[in-house]
Amino acid sequence: MARPNLLAILLLAVTGAAAAQEPAQLTSLRLGQHGETIRIVLDMTQADVPSRYRLSDDGKALIIETQAHAENLHPPAPRGLVRSIASRPIAGDYATELVFSAAGPVSIGDVGALAPDTVHHSYRLYVDLAPAP
Repeated sequence: MARPNLLAILLLAVTGAAAAQEPAQLTSLRLGQHGETIRIVLDMTQADVPSRYRLSDDGKALIIETQAHAENLHPPAPRGLVRSIASRPIAGDYATELVFSAAGPVSIGDVGALAPDTVHHSYRLYVDLAPAP
């Protein structure tokens, strides 16, 4: 019976550990128009990336902070309620801040996470943004 190559096993273990420690990446950002609501979708390389969201003090912007890194992110053109999109790295527990500015007050609708499927091959976080009631 052949004996496993110890070096190959150690290399696989080290490579696997290094891959598991890679920081999550925010690979793309998409906007979808659904009536008056805009669905903001963040495509990420890992599941369960800690993220948080809030409205600005004046209620005219959605701010998302995520631990995913977004060095090569190219935000899409604004549409619907969203008048501008800004992305910047931030310090602390979160790596990236995204700001979606609107012309008027907005509210947060549905928020969720989706696993990869046959159409979308990445993990997705979504937030629905609607006009404030």
